[in-house]
Amino acid sequence: MKSILFLIGSGETRTYVAFILMSFIVGIFIQGTVLSRGTERMYQDGDVITPWIEKGYLKLGGMRWKDDVVKKTYPWFYLYPAFLLEKGHYFLFGTFSYRLLAVHNQVIVGISAASLGYFAFVVSMAVRARRFESLIFGFSALAVYQTFPWNIASYFRLYPTHFWMMFSSLLMVVVMKELKSNTKPDAKKNKIKSILAFLLFYTEYIASTLLVVSITILSFFFIKKNLALVKLIRSLIIPGVLAIGVFLSSLIYIKVAFPDVTWGGSTFLNRSGLDGDATYYFTNKALLSRSGYTPSYLQFSKNIEILSDWKFIFILGALGLIACYTYYALTNNPVKKNILAAILVCVGAMIMQYAIFGALFTQAAVTHPFGYDIYLAGPLIICGFAILPSIVGKFLHRYRAWPIFFLFIAFYVSMSQLRLFALVFPK
Repeated sequence: MKSILFLIGSGETRTYVAFILMSFIVGIFIQGTVLSRGTERMYQDGDVITPWIEKGYLKLGGMRWKDDVVKKTYPWFYLYPAFLLEKGHYFLFGTFSYRLLAVHNQVIVGISAASLGYFAFVVSMAVRARRFESLIFGFSALAVYQTFPWNIASYFRLYPTHFWMMFSSLLMVVVMKELKSNTKPDAKKNKIKSILAFLLFYTEYIASTLLVVSITILSFFFIKKNLALVKLIRSLIIPGVLAIGVFLSSLIYIKVAFPDVTWGGSTFLNRSGLDGDATYYFTNKALLSRSGYTPSYLQFSKNIEILSDWKFIFILGALGLIACYTYYALTNNPVKKNILAAILVCVGAMIMQYAIFGALFTQAAVTHPFGYDIYLAGPLIICGFAILPSIVGKFLHRYRAWPIFFLFIAFYVSMSQLRLFALVFPK
């Protein structure tokens, strides 16, 4: 943990811890309000973890088993912390605890929100907002992200995307500092960056690959240091290839150890919508209209589709991204231009990753808004609640109370999201 904290800046350890504590406060509030009405609709994660407890995580290759069918979509390592907790509970009490699993899920979302909030804080500081103002914007982004309806729904099932947002936010902090700095990163920071890149790819290798592709494309337009850029991309690709290799090794092991195993999981044709199946959606308009399929374990209300309606965050985030690019295009200060370029590359790459993902795997994005919406919502929240107010503050710095206005917007959005979720939560 100390090494990870060193990664995000040795002088900012206490700041990151403050974001962790803030996320726990928000989490306790969520747990005591909209999530205080039972866990009877938990789904699937227990089915993944129980075989690991009974037969062994390594023996089963760390994958999801159902009878003799193994789902090979992605590594299931992201449930390993939950497995350790449940194994301890099984040892002490002889039973599986859905309550423990639900709390674990919300803790992970909280840490993910803290990491994203810290990234928002670093971005705000880079735009040259005051430290106190940047803390306000970072905490605002944290609260809006943690109360995002699909994050609260992780109470029922955790997705690898929640871990992915945690690792990607921390990794983007390092990448942004490296892009805007003229100094070569030391060996220790490079090592920790590689660890984060490995965890990112091992959590969700498709999104991670698209993220690196997006960083490369955007850096070509915004960053001039070609040699340094090549080294940066290489430092992300090598751990990624290693992570994918470990994943493939586990699949090979399962095939050798269990010759009669049947592989499960969707194909590219299915997830891209190129198979012509119109069961869940008909055209790509569903990706924009948010009118997709809802899985059975979340069908506890006829109004469940309203959780996919977050136009305000989308609009505010888009304004923040436009403001950042406009500021970059208009400024003649080379230092500011370099900093803004680094921000555009890192935050823009997270948005671009989802854009490519949505184009390639439209069916997956439409039918799994509870898993993939946060890919887009996360960076847009940073744009709307950190970048936009920081740039606006460049013109309103004489009015000391102006950050309170954006804090109120964040509070209002957070409470609105909680009420929205309460409308569809099982009673």
